Amino acid sequence: MNRVLVATLGSVGDLHPFLALARALKQRGHSVLFLSSEPHRAAVEAEGLEFEPILSAHDHERAASHPDLWHPIRGFGVLWRHLAVRSVDATVAVLERESSSHPHTLRVLASPLVLGARLAVDRLPYRLITAHTAPNGLRHLGDPLFLGAWRVPGWWPRTWRRAAWQLLDRWKLQPMAAPFIDGWRKQRGLPALKEPVFERWLHSPHQVIGLYPEAFSPAADDLPVPTHCVGFPLFRPQVPMPGDPGLEHWLGQAVTQPRLVIYAGSSHHHRASAFQACAERLDALGYPTLLLLPGSAPAPFGGLGLIRPWVDLRDTLPRVAGWLHHGGIGACAEGLGAGVRQWSFPSAYDQFENSWHVARRLSLPLDQVQLEEAHIRAGRLPGLTALADWPVTPRLTASEGGDAAIERAVRLILKG
Repeated sequence: MNRVLVATLGSVGDLHPFLALARALKQRGHSVLFLSSEPHRAAVEAEGLEFEPILSAHDHERAASHPDLWHPIRGFGVLWRHLAVRSVDATVAVLERESSSHPHTLRVLASPLVLGARLAVDRLPYRLITAHTAPNGLRHLGDPLFLGAWRVPGWWPRTWRRAAWQLLDRWKLQPMAAPFIDGWRKQRGLPALKEPVFERWLHSPHQVIGLYPEAFSPAADDLPVPTHCVGFPLFRPQVPMPGDPGLEHWLGQAVTQPRLVIYAGSSHHHRASAFQACAERLDALGYPTLLLLPGSAPAPFGGLGLIRPWVDLRDTLPRVAGWLHHGGIGACAEGLGAGVRQWSFPSAYDQFENSWHVARRLSLPLDQVQLEEAHIRAGRLPGLTALADWPVTPRLTASEGGDAAIERAVRLILKG
């Protein structure tokens, strides 16, 4: 039996892939400790897992409510200061305790945002596996190359692309990250870093895995570290959601009139009004819409729709015709698994690149998938009038998601 620590920070979308892997490790007989923000405790413990917070509820909510969180340029600084840096001390304290109890046998699966796991591995005896939920976290010079919301023109030569990364490092990323990291290392007798933080150093020196299929984003030939893509480890709660007769009745009518589902994301408070305006407009146009608003009470919506805090997407999406979301990797993966028509309204981080990859998977031009706010508020969704003709068939093979992806990830975590 191995002792495995699983650590992640961020939204529910960041939590779920790691939760799927942690549960699988426990089911295989390993001792698992889950590290995350205090607000995720209930979801983790509901899966029968041991939980320890590395970030307080106050700090988590402070980041979630920050006005710059979803800014395409300033947003990452919010995550770095309020999640990555603030969780370091608690993370390192757990790792010191656990590596002392399980010297040379401890394994740590961590999101790159769990900075303490990367800092401590240079001092403590454990095997670190860095897991990226989306391709955007791995730097390269190939195409498509996204710098935030901006896609670098495909005709740019590699020398220009390399220069763009160097400028971003020099003027944005290094000033943000290096002072804290070098200060932490200096206090412990370690030398300052000699390379950019976000090029190679942030990734584990032992193992890096991509929690997405290789075919979703074919690995570039110049990734900074060897990366094994396992597929989407789609999470399904251990305890099924209670029955919802109203939702079942609504879905049952999809045969005669296509239904749509709209989801703004678990942390997209600033975009909720735009998504709600879209749902209202679609309802007025005669399109029955299910609006997912975390924290809301189940209720009718308009004349044809429903509001729910959440639903079982695995059961719901294959029975509807359209899926509008924020571009998060989990939402993209669920839509591809169901084969439903997708649209996205991205804000920041990996969402723009995710939308590009989804459009490629659906064999659609990007402007038929990724939408602007004016289109969202007006309910102008490309292909809306042809939804009845959209072939709802899975766009993921059996090996690209679910149990197969989880099994591959578990083997890599336990390797070595």
